Amino acid sequence: MSLSCRESRVKDVFINTVSQASILHFGDVKGRTDLFNRVLAIQRAVANFESNELPFTAYSLFYRPILLPMPRQDVSFSASADSSFIEVGDIQVTALSNSALARFGCSGPLTGEARIVNIRHFNASAPPVTPISPTLPAVPVAPVPPVPPVSA
Repeated sequence: MSLSCRESRVKDVFINTVSQASILHFGDVKGRTDLFNRVLAIQRAVANFESNELPFTAYSLFYRPILLPMPRQDVSFSASADSSFIEVGDIQVTALSNSALARFGCSGPLTGEARIVNIRHFNASAPPVTPISPTLPAVPVAPVPPVPPVSA
């Protein structure tokens, strides 16, 4: 499919935060845009981190191939516009995060991928995690039992 680009005119833009492999882009891109982000987020009640205690290789999510949908059929597309401009009024965005894209203009192919593992250890120290082979499935860790709230 061939895409003829038009000039983008944006009146006002307010974007508070752009982070973690995200893009805010004004203008045209004829090439590919690939966004990729992998995060291992650890929350603990007591900060007792050790170097390299949780490598990405310990979690199969980070090395599994991404599943892509199979194309169903060819699609014909035709568009016409009365104006040679793309006109936008006011835009307010709180945040772009984890492989997000805000583009004002024409675009070529785009892929975005974010792989995130959240770990929360609030009450006890975590059992040690040993890296596993990429050919073996990841072994889930038993959850930590809850602790009653502390009264003030």
